Amino acid sequence: MKVDLPETYAYRMINLGVVVLVTSKYKDRTNVMAATWNMPLSHQPPLVGVAIHKQHLTHDLIQRGQEFVLNIPGRPLAEKVLRCGQLSGWNVEDKLAAVGLNPGDPKYVEVPIIEECLGHIECALVEAYDAGDHTIFVGQVVAAQVEEEAFDLASWVWKLEDEELNPLPHLGGRFFAKLDSRFVAEPSAS
Repeated sequence: MKVDLPETYAYRMINLGVVVLVTSKYKDRTNVMAATWNMPLSHQPPLVGVAIHKQHLTHDLIQRGQEFVLNIPGRPLAEKVLRCGQLSGWNVEDKLAAVGLNPGDPKYVEVPIIEECLGHIECALVEAYDAGDHTIFVGQVVAAQVEEEAFDLASWVWKLEDEELNPLPHLGGRFFAKLDSRFVAEPSAS
């Protein structure tokens, strides 16, 4: 039997995406925030999108700095990811330090990567779309890095062989999930 769900929580049914830590920077101000509303948008050119609430410091920094990085954390960072979602960049001068994350050097953008993450997608802002109380920022991928032990470069997918090296799916609130294996689906002959 199916039950009704309040419309304001309908997104939780499709919120099973990998959480990212979005780093942003403008001049000398850097911030990090947790986000699960992120998506691939295009192969050519390589575009990704992330939806950011208009009141977040990250929103302001991306608009001003015109760049951002999507950092992909693994299971060992779940508590720090949660903390990134609880702290406001408006109230904490150095949120990376407050959470215990280490900024690293990006390849092409001015925005730091997060050293502890499994991967990083460096983006140059190409478009911003109004989406209610959020803005969808579209970034062209200018560099991407991933831990070799975590990602299968032959098939271009996560290996999922070691829980410590798996991306971290977010269910909503304080709830996360584990990815424990992958499988191949074969189309049936009809």
